[in-house]
Amino acid sequence: MQRSYYFFATELAKAFKLISAREFFNTAELHQVLPFLSRRQVQNLLMELRLENRVHVEGKTSSSIWFPG
Repeated sequence: MQRSYYFFATELAKAFKLISAREFFNTAELHQVLPFLSRRQVQNLLMELRLENRVHVEGKTSSSIWFPG
């Protein structure tokens, strides 16, 4: 369990670094940067960042736009 948590935390940091450098993005763009993660794992990363108030989303479909902050 510790190993998977470390992996998740590392990917969360990579995702936030990318997010911080852009004004907005969608899940497909983030998946292109992290291709070794499944789309579901990318969604989980975004949900975790959202719970930490590091990103917010506009929209409810797969074409939703995510913003830093």
